[in-house]
Amino acid sequence: MNDYKVSIIVPYYNSASYLERLITSVKGQSHRNFECILVDDGSSDGSFGLADALTADDPRFRNVARPDQYRAGGRGAKNYGFTLSSGTFVVFFDSDDLMYDNHLSSRVAYLMEHPGKDAVVSDFGWRVMEGKPKRIYRYNPVIFENFTANVREDWFWLNYIDLRFWYNPGNPMWRRSSIEHKPMWDETTSIGEDHEYHARLMLQGLDIGHLKVVTWDYMANETSMISTSEAVRPLLSRSYGKTLVTRSLIQYLGFREPLVRKDLTWQMKILRRVVACPKTDPERDKAIEIMFQRIRHVMEILGYGDLRRGMVIGLIRMTALIHGITGKMYSAYSWIIGDKHVTKDNDYFTIS
Repeated sequence: MNDYKVSIIVPYYNSASYLERLITSVKGQSHRNFECILVDDGSSDGSFGLADALTADDPRFRNVARPDQYRAGGRGAKNYGFTLSSGTFVVFFDSDDLMYDNHLSSRVAYLMEHPGKDAVVSDFGWRVMEGKPKRIYRYNPVIFENFTANVREDWFWLNYIDLRFWYNPGNPMWRRSSIEHKPMWDETTSIGEDHEYHARLMLQGLDIGHLKVVTWDYMANETSMISTSEAVRPLLSRSYGKTLVTRSLIQYLGFREPLVRKDLTWQMKILRRVVACPKTDPERDKAIEIMFQRIRHVMEILGYGDLRRGMVIGLIRMTALIHGITGKMYSAYSWIIGDKHVTKDNDYFTIS
């Protein structure tokens, strides 16, 4: 009854140090009917050959290289992998994460028992670095009660934008029929792409269920985006991802001042982090100007007039200049643009 085929799509880049761990965890799944499509995103550390060697004895695995028509990065690799897949259910999984043996079986069983659900997520373990203590993240069930109605509410998005809860790339198992005719991963993003992709699908009415059990570990390594997120490029990418989420919110929900205002506070937070980056970074000054363009754009959406916008931007510029020279004034950004819709930590994730 539950022997439906699952497609596991795994993009990887220079993953030689942890590919074996990932592949071993996939091979150990109690749900045996799966295909695992490994997509190399241009590795230079021998990952492709290693993946071939580790999967040579198992025809359920397919190891391919991302073709040039798909943009470099995990998003392009995921999109390409999806075109090669054929499973009833689909999981996009990162190469440095780890499945427990019930990761697939628990999700397949849930989706078979709940035919109205488009996807299911579970609680998860989080180990930011190898060898560090693991934390357990459990979702507040209120998120999933009347889920499609919640997605229309401001409280849901204020907490989602503030990262009070989220769905990592490897967490959801999707029904293929629910996503195959919708735009896939945005290849212009490079960090936070899961935040944007999942927001877009939820806003289009996809219904997500919840398993109150830990079935996998989110891992990170010294070169992962989460470990390098205070550098200029990742910060700019995170800012861009916030912009895309706001664009989708306006498209599907209409203009809602609290949600757009929340985007403005985030763009301010990211600006001050860009200003705090080393002055020796050749991309820093250009990134600061990009951030000002994005802040100005959000102010226009909020209806700031030319005079008000000019005065506020001028004040922010003065603050950024002093901050960049002295390292002080870090808190002044919040004084200029305060967060009128503060959310509480740990309300939607229980962390232990």
